[in-house]
Amino acid sequence: MQSMLRILTSLLLIFPLLVVGCEREEDSAPPVGSTVGTLTAETTNQAAVPVGSKPQAVPQNYPFHHDGYDLAAILPEERTAITKPLTTIFGTPKEPKITAAMRDESGLMFELIEKGRPLYQAKCARCHGISGDGAGPESAKLNPYPRDFRRGVFKYRSTAGWMKPLDSDLHRWVQRGGVATAMPAFPELSEAERNAVIMYVQFLTVRGETESFLMETVLDEGDLELPLDDVVEEAFLAAKAWDKVDDYVIKVEKKLKPTGEVLTAALVRGKTAYDAKKARCVDCHGKEGRGDGEQNNLLDDWNKPKQGGTPEQTAAKRKMYPLPMQIVFPRDFTEKAFRGGSEPEDLYKRIYAGIGGTPMPGLGATPGVKAVLDDATLWDIVWYVQKLSLQERKEKKEKKSNEK
Repeated sequence: MQSMLRILTSLLLIFPLLVVGCEREEDSAPPVGSTVGTLTAETTNQAAVPVGSKPQAVPQNYPFHHDGYDLAAILPEERTAITKPLTTIFGTPKEPKITAAMRDESGLMFELIEKGRPLYQAKCARCHGISGDGAGPESAKLNPYPRDFRRGVFKYRSTAGWMKPLDSDLHRWVQRGGVATAMPAFPELSEAERNAVIMYVQFLTVRGETESFLMETVLDEGDLELPLDDVVEEAFLAAKAWDKVDDYVIKVEKKLKPTGEVLTAALVRGKTAYDAKKARCVDCHGKEGRGDGEQNNLLDDWNKPKQGGTPEQTAAKRKMYPLPMQIVFPRDFTEKAFRGGSEPEDLYKRIYAGIGGTPMPGLGATPGVKAVLDDATLWDIVWYVQKLSLQERKEKKEKKSNEK
């Protein structure tokens, strides 16, 4: 058992610890059943934390999550069967579980987790929560909600197949913030500090995925005596997922936008592909990219479990989650900024890989899975979407103003 714990804790530190992006490519409606005002941050990167607010106090223990379960129906022994192994393996918010053997084997990586913990708790926890559950004190005010790291799902990635993101993907979010979201930029953090925050967030991600495994095992299967080695093995697999991205990196080179007749032909092809059933862009984003397609009232993976078969069932489920259900809408290309980035390469990655945890699928190839559309067609769609976008309209307006 000690050897397995050593493997786990080493992996938690060896694998690159990454931070998740906060928002999705779609707009969100106010939370269903919520009276909380919506934070307007469509064109700014303002933080949600009130000016002059005090840092969140660090609790002694992580909160007990019961997502999807009636808290009143959970027995004390079931709760213990979930929380005890989590504390044994991962420790507490004030003292992450780090063994002496892991300190000897990890060196600098251990120091990064120790450094990342207070940085995360000071700068991130008010929105993302002390456990990374996306339900911090400011979360209910935000639209969309802050990202829940516990699922291990990341929206904006340079990897295909719903894999974990690269270090560079998440460094970008921490350094620049989220365009048209409440996620602020943290340019004051050094690269070493960003590495530390990213590492601590991966630690929370692995803990969250292990927590989900325990809840299903204890509450759904009724196993109250799961061996600790089995829990360690599950955590080991969650940590190892960060080491499987190399074969899934999307290879994209910076491209100059075509001009003249070449661009005209590309836009015609792009519109044809955009409208076609194969890509199905028009189903959600609409004919003119205004987010008004037939499928425009959607739920992502974080909100889908909150919906019941009837309004009464949905209301009952509301008590099982820290935040109300939040409906999302496809992005309106003509009026809103692209949260995942508006450079051609950014749009290519979104179309190629899709947006993790959302209804937007990927159209590019992954190992063992053939692409829905070839590379040339993906680029044609990129140029067509840019034509529809607000950025394109702004550039045309500025050009016309300069010509006067």
